[in-house]
Amino acid sequence: MNTELNSILNKASIKLIENQKELIIKSVFKVSNKSNIGVLLIFLGGIFIIYVSIFKSTDWFSIILGGLLGGIMFIISLLTLIDQTSNYIKITKKEIKFKHKLKTQCFTLNSNIKIKMTQYREHVNSDTTTYYQNITLYLINSKSKIEIFSFLIEGKDGKEAKKLGRIIVQKLNNRITGLKKI
Repeated sequence: MNTELNSILNKASIKLIENQKELIIKSVFKVSNKSNIGVLLIFLGGIFIIYVSIFKSTDWFSIILGGLLGGIMFIISLLTLIDQTSNYIKITKKEIKFKHKLKTQCFTLNSNIKIKMTQYREHVNSDTTTYYQNITLYLINSKSKIEIFSFLIEGKDGKEAKKLGRIIVQKLNNRITGLKKI
């Protein structure tokens, strides 16, 4: 792989492993991503609220409300972290296996399977407006269209995000059509 592709993969927090037997595309957790920093802050905030409500509160209402609010923050952020660190696509001999949104699925390759990409730009309003390029990959077969992988890159790198999405789709489709001929 060339250094330009590695740079884009790094910005998208994706690891690409390719050899003759398999192709693996997986998410990598990086603390430097803005969205990951937010999730970590919510995670730590949930732990802090649970701690304060249980060990520093004197009335039952504060203990229950703080524990409930902190518990919800903790659980949601924990599930988000698990999801972000465990997403992958793996193509082996005759199957494609993927984990997305905490759900693992496996399909046997056939002539009806194709991988397609959608992309859109979303913005987040806070003190300043931040744009993100959202790339989503879908497995399309004769029966359904299933979301299999997605990633975000900051809007300033939107062209690189689209390029990375096209490269990944091309590699997946090439691997699928190549394996079907074996």
